[in-house]
This record gives sequence, C-alpha cells and structure tokens, in this order.
Amino acid sequence: MKNELSRLKSRLQHNAHGLAEVITEKIDKQKAIETNDSSSALFHVRFELINLIAEGLVASKKELNNDIREWADKAGMLAVQEDRSLSEALSSLSLFRKVICKEAEKEIKDNNLSYGLAFKITDMICDLIDITTIAYSEQYINYYSEELEKATIQIQEDQQLIKDLSAPIIPSIVPNTILIPLTGQLNAERIEQIREKVVNNIKAYNADTAIIDFTGIHLKDQEDFSLVEIARQIDLITTSLGLMGVETIYVGFSTHLAQEIVGSGVQIKAKTFSNFRLGLQYLSAKKGYKLTSI
Repeated sequence: MKNELSRLKSRLQHNAHGLAEVITEKIDKQKAIETNDSSSALFHVRFELINLIAEGLVASKKELNNDIREWADKAGMLAVQEDRSLSEALSSLSLFRKVICKEAEKEIKDNNLSYGLAFKITDMICDLIDITTIAYSEQYINYYSEELEKATIQIQEDQQLIKDLSAPIIPSIVPNTILIPLTGQLNAERIEQIREKVVNNIKAYNADTAIIDFTGIHLKDQEDFSLVEIARQIDLITTSLGLMGVETIYVGFSTHLAQEIVGSGVQIKAKTFSNFRLGLQYLSAKKGYKLTSI
C-alpha cells in the first residue's frame, strides 16, 4: 500500500494547481471579484491544502498535525480577513473532499487497484479532511473572536470619543470659568451624560462658574416627554453644581426649548442669556473684568 500512496501523493502534487483552479471556480463562481488568479492569497491557500493532503498520505502523524495546524492558522486568519463566514469556509472543505477523492478514483482505476485498497485510500483522505476541518474551525473561531473583541473595544472607544467631543469642557478666558458648548441632537440620555461629565470633572478645573452653551443644539422632532426630561436634567445640573459652589450660566436656549422648559413646570434657578457674548459680559462685569475689542 505504501507504493500506491506514494503514487497518489505524486499525482495530487502534480495536479495540485489544476485541482485548486477547479475548487476556486466552484467556490467563487458567485463572487464577481474572485477569479482563478493563481497569485491570490486564497488560491495559494487552496493549493497548499491539496499538497498538504498529498503529503499526509505518507507523512508521520506528528509531522502531519504540525503542518495542518500551520495551514489552519493561515487559512483561518485569511478567511476572517476576507469576511467569509464559517459555514462558507467549511463548505469549501467539503468540496476539497469531493475533488481529491475524485482524483484518487482516477488513480485507482488507472492502476486497477482492489476495492479493499481503494476504500482504505478513500478513508485516509476523508480522515485527513476531517482533521483539517476541526483545526480550521478552531483557528477561524479564534481569529473571529479576536477581531470581534477588537471591534467591540474600538466601538467603545469611538462612543467615548463621541461623548467627549459632544460636550467638551473648555477653560474660559475669564479665570476660574469653564465653557461647555453643546452641539447636535439632544435627548434625555445625552443631557444626563453631560451632567455626569460636568459634575465629575468640575473640581479638576478649579472652576467657580460654568457656562453651558445650547446655541448648537437641534431639537427638531423631539418627543414631548424627552423635552420634559431634558428640562429636569438642566435643573439637576444647576442644583448639583450649586451644591459644589459653582454658578451655572446657560446661553443660547432656542425659543422652542425655552417654551418647553416653562411648560414643563421646571424652574431653572440660574442666569440665562440669548447668546454667549452676553453671558460673558455679565460674568466679566461680575468678576470685575472688562471686555475690549481688538
């Protein structure tokens, strides 16, 4: 049987490129971007697997396991990078089984091998494919999990960045004063996050005054209950900072938001101004500073 396996190994290796082309065409026939390009990474991985199965027919079990592990590591990483699903990847291995077994059948017929020997060779090929499938699945899942973890971390970092940029805390030209300019769409959850950020960071700036600028806020299509909650959160900001000895000044309330705050019954116990310049003038006068034009 050793001689028969050696001949089959040589046959598979000799025809490896053609077999890889057949497999690539069948796997990727629905993918416009995929071709039988022998320089592509996917094609090379498929070509390697055919040679690996061929070597496995005569290699020792230890050598075989190491080679399969190395191939599975490379193929699993590539499949994840190519955004191929595990089911798609495993179906391609099933195709390898069919193509390689068909080539083995040709070798068996050409050399008029016995049925018993033919079954043993077929079983060996199927066992090699099964071992490869298990190793490949494990490596695919490992790489997919790593990519998923990286994506989750990146999403969390992006969300935190968005939160930070959506309510930056900027030291003002007036000493011991911070400016929090708000932009974009405002909802109850976001205003609560802003309140927590300002309250948690106010001491770091040694500020006794906070100017919160609503000029860049859009309230289109806002639900009434959200506006009521926004009004409540604004009051909580004022109260929380007040308990910390910090005066809160609001500037840039739109007509719509001002009306909703009044309608909500929440009383904002803070100075409010239509724009930032007026708020800054009030604060400068209160602290004994004079604004001059440059």
